Formats: sequence, C-alpha cells, structure tokens
Amino acid sequence: MLKKLIPTAVILILALMMLSSGCIINNPVPATQTPTATSTPFPTATQFVPSVLEQGSTLEISRNGDLIQISIDGKRFGQDALDILAKGSVKNPAPIAGEEAVLLKLKTKYISGAGASFVINPDSYEIYVKGVGHDAVSVVLPDEYKTLTKTNILKNAEYSAWLVYFVPKGENEDFGYDVNEEPLGFIKVNY
Repeated sequence: MLKKLIPTAVILILALMMLSSGCIINNPVPATQTPTATSTPFPTATQFVPSVLEQGSTLEISRNGDLIQISIDGKRFGQDALDILAKGSVKNPAPIAGEEAVLLKLKTKYISGAGASFVINPDSYEIYVKGVGHDAVSVVLPDEYKTLTKTNILKNAEYSAWLVYFVPKGENEDFGYDVNEEPLGFIKVNY
C-alpha cells in the first residue's frame, strides 16, 4: 500500500507546486478576444532639456561615459558660401529658392571616456531652424576647407573640419549635436 501512496503523493505535490507557481492557468482567453495596444505617454517631467549656448561658447556633451567639447571655429554664409561651393566643384548642389548655404567649421575635442578614441560622425551635427533639424549636405569643398568626415579621434585630440547646410533664408539657426535624432545641445549661429 505504501508503494501506491508514494507515487500519488509525489504527483499531488508536483501538481500543487505548479498551481502555486502559476504554471497552470484556469481562465483561458477566448479565441475571439484580441489584445489591444495602449500607448504610455512619455513623462515630460523627466524629459531631457538640451542646453542652448551663445555663439562663441564651447558645448560640452556627456554621453555613455564619453565627454566631448564642440565649438564653432568659423562660418561662411550668403554669397561667400556660394562662391566657396562653386570653387569646390561645378557639380555641387545649390540651395533651392528660399534657402541659403551656411558653412560651419566645427572643432570637436575628446576630453575623457572609457575608450581610447571617440568616433566623430557628421550625421550627429545638424542645424535647427524653428525646431526642425537640417542635415549637412554632401558637397566637394576646395582644398583649404577640410570636409568633416566620419573619423576617430584620440583622447585630448581635436578635429576641425567644415560642414555645409542649406537652411531657410533670414532665420536664426541653432547648431545642434544630436544622436539618433535626439538633440543633446545647441550653439546659436548668428550672422
């Protein structure tokens, strides 16, 4: 009799353990019921607010343990910018009606971080006009204007190069550093 009682007790204990751990569900979902997606609003109280600095200031960005400094070392706009583009290549695109070309010389310095080097990516630099980001335009510049390309810089090293933007005429711009379309800081561009 004891031989029959032990297997029954083991099965009963295992069944109770499964029930108490939630492995067995007594309330199946009917096949006609479909789950609905609900959106959770982003908490605005904790939303990151990027800093906005005046022209001539150095923007410090801290991200994923890396600290970089960005500044604007030079700018060209109006006819001066168009002349530089024409000198670079006759195949360079031109701004459309209502836009103007803006060239910015950007200096980036890698201050500290876990890695020996930091990747500079031109896609991270945009000009914002009335809250809308404008990517740099791919152009050929004259030899005296080094074009900013994707590159690595070592700690405490600086990298200076130019980017070209086409933006709406007559508007003040904010130069922005962003990652994945999320601005992390701005420097005002006045001209």
